[in-house]
Amino acid sequence: EVNELIGNYYDALEEGDAQAALLINSYLSESEQMYIVEMGEFIDRFTTIEVYTKPGPVENSYLAYVYYEVKFVGSDVEGPGMTAYYICCNEEGNYYINEGTESAEVTAYIEEMSMQDDVVELNNRVSVEFNELITNDLVFSQFYSDLLAQLTIRVGEALVEIEPEQVTEEIPETVIEDPVPTLIKAKATSV
Repeated sequence: EVNELIGNYYDALEEGDAQAALLINSYLSESEQMYIVEMGEFIDRFTTIEVYTKPGPVENSYLAYVYYEVKFVGSDVEGPGMTAYYICCNEEGNYYINEGTESAEVTAYIEEMSMQDDVVELNNRVSVEFNELITNDLVFSQFYSDLLAQLTIRVGEALVEIEPEQVTEEIPETVIEDPVPTLIKAKATSV
């Protein structure tokens, strides 16, 4: 069920379907929703999605560490990334991505699990793969940098069109390690 949830979420990201993403993660801000819509224009497809899970801090919860490779429109390169998600089960028995405010105990548990050797090793592997790609493929490095710049501009313009005088939300930060809108507070290195 967790794998299916993650698969559906990444389908929504790939399609730029913020409404479908909201059904899985109701904590998305307006700017994060716009980010999904705009990013969908740049994503060709996720070529690989691997979900590694660990038990969560409460019953029927999980920590999902998602390794993915993404291909962008206009590039043949598949970039690696990893994002961490806190998955919970609601009263109806359906799983969802939980980005809500959590207790100090839950936050501490998530941080502790993310420091376990296998998770650190996965995160380090993805970081090395990504850094080698950026260092060794200057064409992709420039492509990626340009993509992030375009994405930031497009999200900003979209937000201003919605409510030009009332945009107070910060545009999601896009940095070289974060090309896909991970939209996760407990995130690891991402492409």
